[in-house]
Amino acid sequence: MARSNLLAVLVLSFAGLACAKADHATNPPVEATAVEGHEHESPAAEADAPAHEEHKHDFPAAVTSFHDAMSPLWHAEAGETRTQNTCAAVDEMIAKAGAIGEAGVPEKAADQADGWNSATAELVTKLEALKASCADSPDTFDAGFKEVHEAFHVLVKLVGHEEK
Repeated sequence: MARSNLLAVLVLSFAGLACAKADHATNPPVEATAVEGHEHESPAAEADAPAHEEHKHDFPAAVTSFHDAMSPLWHAEAGETRTQNTCAAVDEMIAKAGAIGEAGVPEKAADQADGWNSATAELVTKLEALKASCADSPDTFDAGFKEVHEAFHVLVKLVGHEEK
């Protein structure tokens, strides 16, 4: 009797391992990437996740508009398609970043007006550099886009946004 119970436990254990291995193959584990003190799931992991728009932020309208333009590009899988799509949208992102500066300092950043103005200018500068890399140096695109993303996070930190 004990032998048949042991056999049953072994069979169930192997079956459980096989199911776990099959699930792992179709649903790989989520990998996190750290960026300037916060984490995001890797773009590949996010491809299977719900759309990023479910992650709501309490940004001023102009910042939300920029975020909504940049976010799907940033969270797309890195590669030629992401680069082409981002380069095609860079003028729109520059215009939206400029609109952030034109909207003035939001109330949440009123005590940091100089920092807000510097951060908005830096975001535009990083976007202009990204535009140049799209035209002249596509091999520097990923590093340039990362700098845009980091500049955006410097900006939103001034309105109290912290990634967890």
